[in-house]
Amino acid sequence: MSAWIVILLMTALLFSRTAKRGLGIRWPIYMGPWGAVRVVEVNLSGSAFEGDVRFTALVAGLLTVSTTTCAWFEA
Repeated sequence: MSAWIVILLMTALLFSRTAKRGLGIRWPIYMGPWGAVRVVEVNLSGSAFEGDVRFTALVAGLLTVSTTTCAWFEA
């Protein structure tokens, strides 16, 4: 699950000009999909998909794709 954090931080370090400029108005657009997936994951992982490794892997993949796509688009 922490792969998306590493990707985001590495992108910010490699493209510091973009990181310094900030995401401005695009920030909610980028964080919206990530937040929606995270809310679904938190709500369902403790009930409907408790202990399901496939669900956890799917959510981790979605979070990684969401964050990576937004970071590379911004860079």
